[in-house]
Amino acid sequence: MPEKKSRSHSSKKSKKWTTLLYIGLWVLILAFAMFGYWYREQTFLIGYCGHEIDKPTIPKGSDTSALLNVFGDYLDNNFKPTCVPCPQHARCFPHLKLACYEDFVEYKPWYYDYWPAFDPKAKKCIPDTKKAEKVELMIEEALDLLRARNANIQCGLTSVDNFEAGIESRELHDLLLALKAPYITEEEFEELWKRSVVELEKEPEITVRQVANFYEDPEDLKHA
Repeated sequence: MPEKKSRSHSSKKSKKWTTLLYIGLWVLILAFAMFGYWYREQTFLIGYCGHEIDKPTIPKGSDTSALLNVFGDYLDNNFKPTCVPCPQHARCFPHLKLACYEDFVEYKPWYYDYWPAFDPKAKKCIPDTKKAEKVELMIEEALDLLRARNANIQCGLTSVDNFEAGIESRELHDLLLALKAPYITEEEFEELWKRSVVELEKEPEITVRQVANFYEDPEDLKHA
């Protein structure tokens, strides 16, 4: 009988420690989860340098216990994240928000909105390669049109000095507009057109000629 009682007592003691260990583990997991949530929120609040929202974790008040105030101060002084420098080519705002300059697009990893603390500098502005590709395609299309017009000179259909040997910028604009892809809006086309004209004028095979005409666009692009 004493041996059975000893075994029963030992079994109860083992279950008690198992229960305490189980509860302690869950308390630890809950504490880590709460700390992670707090740190994530603080990462957004501190945000970019110059746009910090630096508030105490536990606001001090007459109804706040001294122990909570000490705990809040300890968190703020030892674990609060530092501000993030504003990335290049960007305008920064509170809560880790930014707007990229023209010809740049925002890039961020998939996890950034969920856990920016992993790498607060991961969100940045990178060159808009898609827009650059569209401009390049428009320039190539414009050069093809100018080369086709220039071929008339080579075949003797027009004289070298003939105004018709070139293409007025307005005419070239309308031709390219008619050839644009359906997914490109007119607003986007106009933006691409402005950039393309600047680049076209830099092409060595292109001659830009000003034409005094009050009713037409005074600029004529001609294939040299």
